[in-house]
Amino acid sequence: MKKRSYIQKNNGQALLTAVAVIGSIMLSIITIAGYLSVKRIQVSRSIVNSSAAIMQADAGVERAINKIINEEYFLRDPFPTTLDEGGVNIKRIPALSSCGGGPGYKIISRATEQGSTRAIELSLCE
Repeated sequence: MKKRSYIQKNNGQALLTAVAVIGSIMLSIITIAGYLSVKRIQVSRSIVNSSAAIMQADAGVERAINKIINEEYFLRDPFPTTLDEGGVNIKRIPALSSCGGGPGYKIISRATEQGSTRAIELSLCE
């Protein structure tokens, strides 16, 4: 009777171990690639939502400027010092530092789009 050596008895284990290691490495690579893809999609959505919020805030500033210039709401005496409507806050300030100490308006417009909030602040001199 021939004796089988230790190496001959364990011949298939090396192949099985190699396949398991290669499979684990491939699974790790696929998992990391999937995670990075999901993060890229989330960043893309965040950029879209942020852009939409900025556009909405900008529209609010334009609406406030239109209200100041074209409507006589702020030109009446005594004028209101604050108007707050629809995420837009307009304050008439008698001595605004950015206007050289003269009268002006401070406009703050905030907008939120699916969890992304953006604000624009503008000083407008009379």
